Amino acid sequence: MLLPYSVFVSILLGASPLAPVNGSSGWRTSRAAGLKAFESGSYAAAEKCFQQALDEAGQTSSNEVKAISLADLAKTYRAEGKYQAALPLEYQALAIVERENGPESAEVCARLNDLAAILQSMGRYREAEPLYHRSIAIAEKRTDPVVVSLLSNLASLEGASGRYADAEEHYRKGLELAQKLLGSRSLTTALVLNNLGVACRNRGRYGEARDLYGRSLAIRQKLQGPSHPDVAAVLLNLGEVYGLQGLPREAEVLTERALDIRERSLGPGHPLVADTLNNLGAIANNRGDYARAEANYQRALEIWRKIGGTESSQMAAGWNNLAQVYLNEHRYDEARALLMRAAAVWTTALGPDHAYLAPVSTNLANVYIARHKWADARHCLERALEINRKQFGAESLPAARSQADLASFLSTRHLYAEGEQLFASALAIEARVEGGNVEMPRTMANLAANFAQQGRYAEAASLYGRALPELERQTSRDSTRLLSVMDSYVETLRKLQNYAEAEKLEVRATGLRVKNALLSESAGAVH
Repeated sequence: MLLPYSVFVSILLGASPLAPVNGSSGWRTSRAAGLKAFESGSYAAAEKCFQQALDEAGQTSSNEVKAISLADLAKTYRAEGKYQAALPLEYQALAIVERENGPESAEVCARLNDLAAILQSMGRYREAEPLYHRSIAIAEKRTDPVVVSLLSNLASLEGASGRYADAEEHYRKGLELAQKLLGSRSLTTALVLNNLGVACRNRGRYGEARDLYGRSLAIRQKLQGPSHPDVAAVLLNLGEVYGLQGLPREAEVLTERALDIRERSLGPGHPLVADTLNNLGAIANNRGDYARAEANYQRALEIWRKIGGTESSQMAAGWNNLAQVYLNEHRYDEARALLMRAAAVWTTALGPDHAYLAPVSTNLANVYIARHKWADARHCLERALEINRKQFGAESLPAARSQADLASFLSTRHLYAEGEQLFASALAIEARVEGGNVEMPRTMANLAANFAQQGRYAEAASLYGRALPELERQTSRDSTRLLSVMDSYVETLRKLQNYAEAEKLEVRATGLRVKNALLSESAGAVH
């Protein structure tokens, strides 16, 4: 279970890049250096320059200068994952602009948006959402095109909260406004097309997501050229959706192209290069190429370490992902050490119940399962379920996934009735909630395994028969999960003495394995 990383980043409006006339020359120099460092991804240098600019602002009587300096430094802290440091600065900046410019001003609109983005990064969605709504209301009254970006930010929060239908509605509203106010071929339209693609991806509509990414990519390549960093961002999303469709080689090609663009345009030490390496690591890990996965994750971690030190949220994400490689290689002590470090960083920075801690807890459970520490494993799975219920609600997809994970564990411990109850609850949630259709085949296959272990082969075969077509539709090819389900279905059919159907399915599975082996040899020759 990899943490999704860098699929969508909220748009920070920030302060105006143009210094006001009443800023001192020293303040203007420090701020210009900070902006340049920030754009290049040198956040430590940007932090130093913006802190110096803030010190300079303290020596002036201009509240406008102070508000801009506070916002600049807050933006940098957020980029570094220092949310606790960013939050009070943004509150101070908001108080200043409300007093100086009025509650309905463009400056207040920007500060509300950026404050909401910080709270969202901290997982404090309930506090962030009304701020987004207030900023949107201000922009709509002013007929300001920035409302398109604000709607995208609100939609990103709704998507993070599992409210995929609401997110799609706001992305579509933003797309309509972008096309009306700025034209169908503008960069803002391209941005919203990309984000709408993310919403469709979250709802399991991978083909539609690919089409939207393709439209966004066409606009960006025409207006910005094929080697612009923004083009790389869309390529990265395209690569991810290909991976979700069980097309890892296509995913790898697109992600490597994104990496090449970012390294050439931004430099090898830029944080966006690290994000791309992280995605390449996930692709390699899913393909079973653990050496390449580890190399990519280690490169990403080294970049993040140089930018933000060892206590950043990015480092924690990287440790969680690298731990999964170690789990796959049976390097359990190393995996556990990384997961404990990730948990410590996120607990300190974001609190003990942040959503990021749920997948870490699930991964720790996998370590304990491998070590036959059953009580510890169950505690971790129950903790992941508790976090997801608290953060997303008892009827959410994250809660359903955690229920299914716990149910699978209980089934392996022969606690079939308890596991069956959790599986049934998870399936009921997935049937009701947007995006649940993507998860249902996996849950049905796991419940089928529960039935098969009890000798309830007819019920197991029925569920395998329902799950398999959906898994095939979702994954296309080269899916370890798909082949595993096919093998289990074959065994169940044999238990039922349905040898003819079992043989047909086994032939299909063998053909798929042969095809995958040939493709792997071809890919190896290319590399």
